[in-house]
Amino acid sequence: MNLQGNSRLIGELPADRPERSPIAVFQNRMVYAQRVRDSVRLQLVAGPGQQATTLGTFPKLAAPGEMAWSHDGRQLTTYLGGAPQTQLVYRFDAAGAVQGTPLSFTLPFEYWYEVFWLPDGSGLTMIAQPRGKDATEVALVRLADPAHPILLTGDDPRSMWGHSLSPDGKYVAYASEELRGSSIFLIDMAELVKRAKGQ
Repeated sequence: MNLQGNSRLIGELPADRPERSPIAVFQNRMVYAQRVRDSVRLQLVAGPGQQATTLGTFPKLAAPGEMAWSHDGRQLTTYLGGAPQTQLVYRFDAAGAVQGTPLSFTLPFEYWYEVFWLPDGSGLTMIAQPRGKDATEVALVRLADPAHPILLTGDDPRSMWGHSLSPDGKYVAYASEELRGSSIFLIDMAELVKRAKGQ
């Protein structure tokens, strides 16, 4: 929907698509998961009236989860279920064509969700539970070094259940779990990213 003008139809989802499976939209492009027998296809509709093309086919137990487009539409990330979870990053050219094979990596987390792209596409923030810890954290994962994420909330011993990244990528806000209500904390990202790039 365009708040300044008319809404438009990008594409139609198939009737056999699994309920509550993720969808991601960027301008005229749409990506969704479609079940086919014992597997799941990640489908891309590149524009109104176009046929879906398959980005990848995965076992049903490792079906793609939450998806997110980068701000410029040049990258799409999703994770594959199963143990361990795998994060995938598909790359696209300016015209929207897929470029090569997706970047694939595992993270040192039990699980993660609620993924947001940094504005420059260099990394992702997410809610994640580090292995061996009881609490979830807000984490920053840089694509240049996904094996060493930065735990933005490492000084807060409570669990985080959700977070927001400001549109300019300079701040993260999150609610910290407390027995009586929640407190909202704001983290300045610029200094943390600067330090991480220096390492």
